[in-house]
Amino acid sequence: MKFKDFPYERPQLSEVLAKAETIAQNIENAKSADEVLDGIKAWEALQSHFSTMANVAHIRYTVDTTDPFYLKEKEYLDDARPRMMTAEKKVLFAIANSAFAKDIDEKYGPHYLNTLRMEQKLLDERLVEPMIEESRLASAYQKRMAACQVMCCGQVRNFYGLLKLMEDDDREVRKEAYRAYCNFFKENQDFFDDVYDKLVHLRHSMAKIMGYENFIPVAYMRKGRSDYGPEEVAASASRCCATWCPCATSCARTRPSASAWTSCASTTRPTCLQPATPRLWEPRKSRWSWPGRCTTS
Repeated sequence: MKFKDFPYERPQLSEVLAKAETIAQNIENAKSADEVLDGIKAWEALQSHFSTMANVAHIRYTVDTTDPFYLKEKEYLDDARPRMMTAEKKVLFAIANSAFAKDIDEKYGPHYLNTLRMEQKLLDERLVEPMIEESRLASAYQKRMAACQVMCCGQVRNFYGLLKLMEDDDREVRKEAYRAYCNFFKENQDFFDDVYDKLVHLRHSMAKIMGYENFIPVAYMRKGRSDYGPEEVAASASRCCATWCPCATSCARTRPSASAWTSCASTTRPTCLQPATPRLWEPRKSRWSWPGRCTTS
C-alpha cells in the first residue's frame, strides 16, 4: 500500500478518553499478571492508533500546508493530545503501581517501568494550555518552512530542493544553494526570532511549573533519557573534544592539499573519485566499505 492510499480517520477524543478510563480500571482491578499485561497491550494499541492517525495527518499537512482538511485535522490533534493527559496519567499510574510490577519487569524489562514513571512527571494538568500553545508555535514554524519558495539555479526551489542542491557535485551549484538557503532565513529572521523567543520563554515557564530551574531536565525526560543526564553528556563531550576533535581538525586541514582547492568552506564536502555508492555492511569490519578513494570538492 502506498502512503497516499493509507486510510485516515480522525480519532474521537471522547472515545479515546473513555477507552483509556476503562483500561486504567481494568489494570487497577486485575487479579493476575496476565490481566495486567492484557491491559498494557490494550493501552499500547490505543496509543498506536492515535499516534498513527496523528502522524498521517501531520505528514500530509507538511506535504501541503495549504490543504484545508489536514490543516483542521492537525489543529484538532494538537489540541486533543494535551487534553488526553489526565486519562493517560491514570493508566500510567495504574501500571507503575501494579502489584504485578515484577511480572511487568520480566516481560518488558526494568526500563519500561522506569520510563513510565518518568512520563508521569510530564503529565501535569497545569501544562495543558502551555502545551497547546507550544504546538501552535511549532506548527507556525513548520508552515513557514514548508512555504519556502526561492529562486536558485534558474528554478524556484523549496526547502528540500535547496538541501539537495547543497549536496551537488558542482561546487558553484552548492555555493548558490547555500546563499539561497541563508537568504531565506535572513528574509524571515524576524518571524523565526519571534517564534524562538516565545518557545524559550514558554518552555522555561513550563519547567518552572513542574518545579525545575530550567527546561533542561524536562527535555531529557521528553527524550526518554532515564539512565543519563547533563552530567554524563558533559563528560562524554569532554572525552570527544580530547580525542575525536583533534583528529577531525587534522583531517579538515589536510583536505585542501588533497584537492585543487586552497581552503575549505561550508560548501566543501567529501566526494569520491568513483560513484559514491556504499557497499553492503561488512559485519567483521566496523566501517563502511567505499569503492573509491575519497577527496574533497
